[in-house]
This record gives sequence, C-alpha cells and structure tokens, in this order.
Amino acid sequence: MTFKSPVTISDEAASHLQQSFAAADKRYAGLLVTLAENKGCAGAEYRFTPILAEDVKPDYEEIIDNGVTLYIPRTQILFVFGAELVLQKDKINTRLDFVNPNETSRCGCGESVGFRPGDLKP
Repeated sequence: MTFKSPVTISDEAASHLQQSFAAADKRYAGLLVTLAENKGCAGAEYRFTPILAEDVKPDYEEIIDNGVTLYIPRTQILFVFGAELVLQKDKINTRLDFVNPNETSRCGCGESVGFRPGDLKP
C-alpha cells in the first residue's frame, strides 16, 4: 500500500531548498516548519527555518517528499495536512509558502494566514 505524504513539496521549492542547503556552511537535516500565532493581519504566519540534526526534537513529525525533509511539530501537523510547499516569486522577492486547503483567510500581501478561531490551540 502506498501512502501519500501529508504535505507535498513542489519541484521548484524542492530544487530551491536543495540548492540552499548545498550552499550553506552547515549540514542541515531539513526544514523546520512552524506556525506562529498572533502574527500579521490574518492571525498566524508560517515560519521556515533550516534545522540541524541535533536540534530535531522527538515531537517533530518527519515528512520526506521530493528529496527534502520537513520537520513539523506534531501539535501543528493538522494545520498543514494536505498542503503543498511552493516557491513564490514576484518582482520583489522569492519565498517559500504553502498552498493550504485548511486556511480560512489570508492577508492581502500573503504573509499571514488565518484558521478558524481556536484552531491553533493545542
């Protein structure tokens, strides 16, 4: 039986992350993905932080897709379940973001997202 990854990573985002990790002076185990509460006009924001193997905690869910490893706190995994990590490019910047079916709102600039009230409480 084949299981689909709870979070997928686009080819472009995977390539960007692999190149970034290869160019870094440290050997990163992957990318830590967290949700920060009370941020931005929509209420929460995604944070993407490279993480070393020794910093991986037992309560992180490890997700491997498209050659990249994501670590997501188990208390937050349902917020990104079914989402795709993508690379957003515009005239000003390039950044990682999610196309996430669990979001109920997103601010105009796309930096912060919202979920139903109380959803971010563990």
